[in-house]
Amino acid sequence: MSIPAGEIEAWIATFFWPFLRIGALFAVAPIIGTRAVSTRIRLIAALATTLVILPVVPTPQPPEVLTIPWLAAVAQELLIGAGMGFLLQIVFEAIAFGGQLIALGMGLGFAQMTDPLRGVETPVLGQFFSLFATLLFLTLDGHVRLILLAAESFGWPPGVLVGWLPDAHLAIAQWGTAMFVGALQVALPAMCALLLVNFAFGVMSRSAPALNVLSVGLPAALVFGLLAMYTALPALQQVLDYWLEQAMASIAAIYTR
Repeated sequence: MSIPAGEIEAWIATFFWPFLRIGALFAVAPIIGTRAVSTRIRLIAALATTLVILPVVPTPQPPEVLTIPWLAAVAQELLIGAGMGFLLQIVFEAIAFGGQLIALGMGLGFAQMTDPLRGVETPVLGQFFSLFATLLFLTLDGHVRLILLAAESFGWPPGVLVGWLPDAHLAIAQWGTAMFVGALQVALPAMCALLLVNFAFGVMSRSAPALNVLSVGLPAALVFGLLAMYTALPALQQVLDYWLEQAMASIAAIYTR
């Protein structure tokens, strides 16, 4: 039995164009897009996810192979997938940044270690908050919702150029300000408590100059900082849940048509 070459090309195109978007998403998305996950695992996950959502993907209508419109369509699919993953990555960076702010206020900025998820040197508290956010993300089924949004983003046949792409990625760049807002929401309770502690020790040093502020203030800031962090830690779930909802809504508004 012989299979026409055109039919084989259609089969390849049906799988190739959704795989571009899913592969770019898994290369940038939190957890699976980190350095702790090998490239082989990402590739297998992208292939499996593409096979799962393939029945709901419209038939691709790509331009002629290796032409300028074809290359532009490939770049568009990669940018769409990377944009969806980047929005969620901003949320995780905000949580980690908030932990770093708390560590600096507690005097733990020097206690750094290599973050296995991002491959950079970060304070211990920043890594703790990042791992805590990862567990919450998996508990809240964020990975499942992300795959559903990726499937819903194929509202038009993949490989077709659309004109809203520059405006969409400009909105993503402007949405990056959420990283600083989310970091302040995470770190503000502990930072306010540490500010009061430092103010109290400043008054004590003025009233009792013989008091060694460094030998007393640093352990006190560490203890009060841990207590404040322990008190404010349950609110981290609310902050993460809020920003995940915002990120998912932004992904749906930008890429789901």
